[in-house]
Amino acid sequence: PDGQVRILALYDATGSLALRRFTLPALSGWNRLPVSSFESLPLQLPAVPLDVTLLSGTIGAVAYAAENGGMVEALFTRWGEPEQTHRLTPLEGRSAWLTSCEAGSGHWIAYGTDRALSLARVQEQGVVRQARAVSLGVTAAADTDNPRLDRFRLLCTKNRAHLLLRSGDRDSLMAVSCHGSDGSASCRSPRELARAVRFFDAVVSNRITQVAFSGDEQHPQIRLQRLDRNGEPLGAVRVPAACWTRSGGLCGVPYFAKRGKRIVLAAHQPGYLSVIETVDGGESWKPMSGLKKAIGASIDTREALRAHRERTGGKRKRR
Repeated sequence: PDGQVRILALYDATGSLALRRFTLPALSGWNRLPVSSFESLPLQLPAVPLDVTLLSGTIGAVAYAAENGGMVEALFTRWGEPEQTHRLTPLEGRSAWLTSCEAGSGHWIAYGTDRALSLARVQEQGVVRQARAVSLGVTAAADTDNPRLDRFRLLCTKNRAHLLLRSGDRDSLMAVSCHGSDGSASCRSPRELARAVRFFDAVVSNRITQVAFSGDEQHPQIRLQRLDRNGEPLGAVRVPAACWTRSGGLCGVPYFAKRGKRIVLAAHQPGYLSVIETVDGGESWKPMSGLKKAIGASIDTREALRAHRERTGGKRKRR
């Protein structure tokens, strides 16, 4: 905020943290940023954190989770004079995970274990409103090698949060939707959106949450589910574009991006990228405009079908 950069740094072997911050120089001074311009603020944490996130925006705070006697405690520290620390509701279990997202002038914090999860809404003044814990666990929620395999996504609007996570032996894609007001925060019961999900991504635009997901190598088709502001499905699961072969079409790992009303959905597989877009909230999708093929990307999801017909001479298998 206001040209200031904040970095959360692990500064010794005990797991202690420090906040380092500096103000961006003018464009002409990028090559002359002095090391002495960094300000380091050690954070006095009561326990070694297992997961930590820096809250963006002007609020100036950090949230972290730590194990304590078979329980996982989540804490929220707001720096200043004096430094303020709030303890969130402890949860039973292990494998702590934690994330946050900005919501207007405040934030939502989501955290959990292999047995339960909870969300809290943090207002700009540092007031914390805690939602009741949900009995829904996630094991190995964060993947250390590939963020696309993380089992959770948190999306926020001004007063609402949507937590999507992959849970259980069936790899069920679950949605937990929460609402916050000045006096409280509450979450709905988890809703199952799909099963056997390997990859997923989501984006919020105009109060509608777009959720794209796909399965394993044998089931690479990307499907789409839209949710309203309360987390309720808007219609049935859709296929916005076909996955014609394992090497073409809307197959593999989904990626969302948005700007204004324009939402882009990309499907990535090794050596292949297929991209479609919508400008009407996901009612209709078309090949992305303005994308050059020089990077080996396809703007036409039918291209894989044409290539397949060329290889087979246009013949179809008889059943």
